[in-house]
Amino acid sequence: MGARQVEGLMHERVGGELLVYSPKTAETHALNETAAIVFELCAGTNSREEMATEIARRCGLPTDEAIVDLALADR
Repeated sequence: MGARQVEGLMHERVGGELLVYSPKTAETHALNETAAIVFELCAGTNSREEMATEIARRCGLPTDEAIVDLALADR
């Protein structure tokens, strides 16, 4: 099973970023384009490889699962 979004998050595109707000913790995170793609794909059904392939397709970056790992890292 792949990564899943936390329920209850609010999100909105502003400029080139995706702002993600958690009402539960009152935290907001600004995601760059690659992290936003990973966020969008966190439905529990996409593998890291599939996410890396989609990032490569949309952004022209190499297919690299390390990019996905970085976006998923808990900071």
